[in-house]
Amino acid sequence: MAGEGRLRLFKDAVLHFLKNLIAQRMSPYLYKLTHLNLIAFSTNCEAAHKSLQPVSPAVVAGLTGWLARIKPDGQTHSWLPFEMARDGAGTSDDGTTVDRILFITDGAPSEMHPFQRSLDAAKAASAALGDCPIACVAYGSPVDVDGFLKELANETKGTFDRVDIEGLREAVTAVRKAKEADEKRLAQAKLEEEEKLADK
Repeated sequence: MAGEGRLRLFKDAVLHFLKNLIAQRMSPYLYKLTHLNLIAFSTNCEAAHKSLQPVSPAVVAGLTGWLARIKPDGQTHSWLPFEMARDGAGTSDDGTTVDRILFITDGAPSEMHPFQRSLDAAKAASAALGDCPIACVAYGSPVDVDGFLKELANETKGTFDRVDIEGLREAVTAVRKAKEADEKRLAQAKLEEEEKLADK
């Protein structure tokens, strides 16, 4: 990530998301996010936790403090967070794996086109974590990175969005809404299947 201003606005979007997590879990009508982790990447990569954590007030408070300490530094080594997620940061101690990755970047990967190292790392992480989709969000990044992110999303059955800085908060929230829609579709399909069985 590059740019103190862009990073500050990114932090604001994620903090907004974190602050609302506990309240959302209280509602029976919203998708309940049960586990999460945060990974920051630049020249190096750092995860807030070595493994996926259950959502709780204490965990959210810890993530908030960790996020506040992150500073922009160096290049955009986009393959690193996927490798870290694959190697443990995307799995909880009890074996629960992340079911969706939100990948936000404000820059192109610091590698030669066609960004194959990052694509390979993303696909490997998705496969290792139960074929979880990767939702890609580009903000403040050059347009020529869109092809890479679209391919990454397509290869992992994820989504791609380009947002301006002001739209970043909405983009983060939209991932929860997309997952909520998935849950509703699955519930409806299950209900229809049960109705068919009952009619026999």
